[in-house]
Amino acid sequence: MKSVIKLLYMDNKFCIRKKLVYLLSFLFILVVLVVAIGNSNKEKKPLSSRAHENKPSVPQLISASIISGNPLKQPYYDPDKSTRCETTKRLIEVYAGGISPDKCYKNVEENVKANLTEIKIFGRTVLVHNKAEPAFKAVADELAALSIDSDHIKNDGAYLFRCNSNASSGSTDRCSSDCLLSLHSFGIAIDINSGHDCNGCTDYTMPMEIVDIFEKYGFRWGGRYKDVFNQKIDPMHFEYMYDLCKE
Repeated sequence: MKSVIKLLYMDNKFCIRKKLVYLLSFLFILVVLVVAIGNSNKEKKPLSSRAHENKPSVPQLISASIISGNPLKQPYYDPDKSTRCETTKRLIEVYAGGISPDKCYKNVEENVKANLTEIKIFGRTVLVHNKAEPAFKAVADELAALSIDSDHIKNDGAYLFRCNSNASSGSTDRCSSDCLLSLHSFGIAIDINSGHDCNGCTDYTMPMEIVDIFEKYGFRWGGRYKDVFNQKIDPMHFEYMYDLCKE
């Protein structure tokens, strides 16, 4: 009897060991399959996912264009060429998404407002168009390094949606057919130090170091209106023209 019990015990122990071996083998095969499937999914990622992984994590920054050579040779200082690029149609095309203007340019104003950003020049924060911001920023950085009395040089503003008082027969009515929108309306012009360099002032005090910096980055200075265009001088005024008139 003892021999039978001992035999059954050994047989049961062998079965348990055998089952345990089968279970461990099954788990090992399962782990191998899971790893294999995971590697297969990594290798078969859709093209869209792989393309997304290749995209740079940091957006590319748009830098300002530096004008080489004599800025007076730029098309916006050429009386014939400037009249072709400095039009309301061209301004809307570049800075208002090319929309068809409604009465009084209300939809143009809304489009421009949605694309304005803040910039600080001579201690004052003003609004300029996103597309012109790199040029304004480059100018602001260089102006900050100048040893000019900031109490003397005042920043009088940039964006203001209105008619061009020098080119609209004096009309300030945006609904009038005589109204030609100012470049201020598109956030690409700025007036500096109007107290000493007012619109029409022939006796102005604008430092040429400031003029040189603005012109270096594609701006046109109103102080040259008389000599270049035989128009009313506006020495406080700087307007970003490079993108409008680049050839």
